[in-house]
Amino acid sequence: MESSKTRGRRAHGQNGHSYQPYRSCKLPSHNAQHDVLKPKPNGNFKIETGKMAGQKLNICTYNTRTLRTEEVFETLLDELQEFKWDIIGLAETKREGQGIVELQGGMWLYNHGKTEEDTEAKGIGFLVHPKLTDYVTEIKSYSNRVAALNLHLTGKDQISIIQVYAPTSEYDDEIVEIFYEDVSKAIEANKGKYTIVMGDFNAKVGECQPDEEAIMGKFGYGQRNKRGEMLLKFAAQHKLVIGNTFFKKNKNRYWT
Repeated sequence: MESSKTRGRRAHGQNGHSYQPYRSCKLPSHNAQHDVLKPKPNGNFKIETGKMAGQKLNICTYNTRTLRTEEVFETLLDELQEFKWDIIGLAETKREGQGIVELQGGMWLYNHGKTEEDTEAKGIGFLVHPKLTDYVTEIKSYSNRVAALNLHLTGKDQISIIQVYAPTSEYDDEIVEIFYEDVSKAIEANKGKYTIVMGDFNAKVGECQPDEEAIMGKFGYGQRNKRGEMLLKFAAQHKLVIGNTFFKKNKNRYWT
């Protein structure tokens, strides 16, 4: 059995693989592929000026566990009819292939998943609501665990959304460090007026300590682990905050 370090390196294009970590996707032509819903989104990210003035965006992230089959994917789309959303970052899709597909109704699905050259990819991606596809300027992957989507909504203002899926505890720290290097590259290359880094970090940050108020809110939960320490250090380095620790939830919802 190969070690987690070997698996992780293969996932990052090492050990002889020809995988190219920087990959931009061509925006799709108008070629419908599947029947999909037509939600009417309304969220909590307010745009102040320009064509999208007065509208709000609901930007969220979801670890799907799997979207491998079309049946599972259609189930997700059915469930989304009960939610208000505009951009959904996807983690652990387990779908094969890389690129953008335009679905019937104008929704975009971007997936960075397994290929013959990159068999270890767990799958990350985005769902983009039809009303926003005209504002997407680029979707780009920085590894099979990190991708960025840029929206140009108002004048020169840009929203950069970075979706991640961190290695689990079975991977060595070296692989997690490589992952954070890839996230750093994505942040540096996609500096919008608003930058959102979201996804499954596979880390436990625990409760906020007295000197961490600038990074964490008061609603952290549980015992911090080593990966949580790495996440906090990364957030401080890039002047980010651990957003979900600023919102109070029932304890049975403090998990991913």
